[in-house]
Amino acid sequence: AVGATLTNTNTGTISATANNSFNSAYAYGVYVSNDLAGTLTNAGTISATANANTSNAYAYGVYVGNGLSGSLINSGTISATANVKTDSSAYAYGVYVSGNLSGTLTNSGTISATANATSSGASAYAYGVHVGTLSGTLSNSGTISATAISADTNAVAYGVHVGGDLSAAGSLTNSGNISATANGSYDSAYGVYVGGNLDGIL
Repeated sequence: AVGATLTNTNTGTISATANNSFNSAYAYGVYVSNDLAGTLTNAGTISATANANTSNAYAYGVYVGNGLSGSLINSGTISATANVKTDSSAYAYGVYVSGNLSGTLTNSGTISATANATSSGASAYAYGVHVGTLSGTLSNSGTISATAISADTNAVAYGVHVGGDLSAAGSLTNSGNISATANGSYDSAYGVYVGGNLDGIL
């Protein structure tokens, strides 16, 4: 678990780029293996770019491998871009929380995810913010966007994606802009998606 503080100031830049011509490419701007129980503050730029020629590409601006019980505060820019060229898939996540968000995620800046699948048979999936479940607070007064582009197959974009329940204790509030754009032969775009029960506040 992360119980300390990670701060990226307004002049700070954290970036990761992965280029793979033969296998999958994975890029992580900030990677937390397990829980984020402390505070991650970004007022600068965090970016991840994954480019794959023959397999899948995965890009994560901020990746949390389990739950977020602390705070993630963004007033800067967090971006993820995934690009593929062959019959494979591009996955881009601005912020990815695998488990439950029981703490606070606050955005007054920009969080974006862009997935590009330029070749025939390649798919694109973009998530501005993904959380497994939500029992805490997700608050946006800035911009959260997801863009998925596919040449001729699946393109799916989620501005905010809650994989499971938004519980009675949880809340998702927006006074800014949340958008999703998908362009492909089979495309779907969701501004806010809740995959389970919505018992809290939206």
